[in-house]
Amino acid sequence: MLEIRETLTRGAQMLSQWPSAFLACLDSKRLFPVAGTGPQRINDAWPGLLNMIAALPGADSRRQLLHAIEQYVDASLTTEYPLFSKNPDIRMSALSITRVGKQLGVAKGRLMRAAAHALPGIVLVRRTKAGRGVGGLPPEFTRQVQNYLDDRVSPSEAGRILGLSLQRIRQLCDSKMLTPVDDTLSRLDCQALARRIFESATDAAPGDTISVQTAFKMYYPVTATSEFFDAVLNGSLRVYKPRARESDVANLRVDRSAIVALRQKVADISLGALSIREAAKVLRVKHEVARHLVAIGLLKATKYRVGGRRGSTSMVSREAVRSFDSRYARLADLAREAGVASAKCYSAWATENGLRIVSGPEVDGCRQYIVARPLAN
Repeated sequence: MLEIRETLTRGAQMLSQWPSAFLACLDSKRLFPVAGTGPQRINDAWPGLLNMIAALPGADSRRQLLHAIEQYVDASLTTEYPLFSKNPDIRMSALSITRVGKQLGVAKGRLMRAAAHALPGIVLVRRTKAGRGVGGLPPEFTRQVQNYLDDRVSPSEAGRILGLSLQRIRQLCDSKMLTPVDDTLSRLDCQALARRIFESATDAAPGDTISVQTAFKMYYPVTATSEFFDAVLNGSLRVYKPRARESDVANLRVDRSAIVALRQKVADISLGALSIREAAKVLRVKHEVARHLVAIGLLKATKYRVGGRRGSTSMVSREAVRSFDSRYARLADLAREAGVASAKCYSAWATENGLRIVSGPEVDGCRQYIVARPLAN
């Protein structure tokens, strides 16, 4: 009798405080997933719940319970543990990715990638056992995704915005002056960079000026594109507005003698030394890895002033390159020499063989694993 009385009491309280009491009960009985694993299916949160509701007599009672579950699901979308269901009895406020894609005229794969970048943590995406991606997007965020997609342009279009060749755009991406995502660039970022460059230009031009386009052809190869714009933005190199007021960066004017002097100064500094990009090629590591190694002090570099008050460039001496190469190595090289076939096993192999990992994804965020050579331990 005591158990029956407690059941009746709980039932009466739930009815008197509907639906809040029922929602609290759902929360207490839910099997929560591991954080960060993506949206959870209703059947995984409460195994068999929907089947039990479907077996209940009375359509009104079933609809009342399902409506309360819909409220719980909608509220979960803004939490760390969102719920997702394709059950037709559960009407979700989140629209399916496929449906949103049809509305926007965007392929599902592209939409899922765009939503993940534009709305991190908001778009609901999960993988089925077969590896197929399914998901939903709250309708109030559809416009944000559309704006993100409208802002993305191809590298070729970015070149038209800035008046630069595709190769120079890619060099600006390599140097982090522009940030590519899925081989697209932000139109606003490109326009902002162009605006900063134009804002640094002055009206009064000296007599012997050439266009930026001509300066590129004669003095600045593609690999030096970011060096040129760094000098412009930090004041080391002045640019002047074109007489015809063209809007392309390539039509800005520069003083020929200033260009020659700046390039010569960099050339004098680099005699017998290497840029960080050149040092990366010698060491057979990515450019970003070489910059990281300089930042943490494993690869010694010297910063030289090459222009105005804020103009500088970092160079790596050949001796510093030789010193690094004698003390450190890429883990991938040593592992492959030892016959380790899978990259997933490199870290474990290094530990088993007593190699000290000094930099890497799990150590300091470096993109490649670097180890101290055995003689340097």
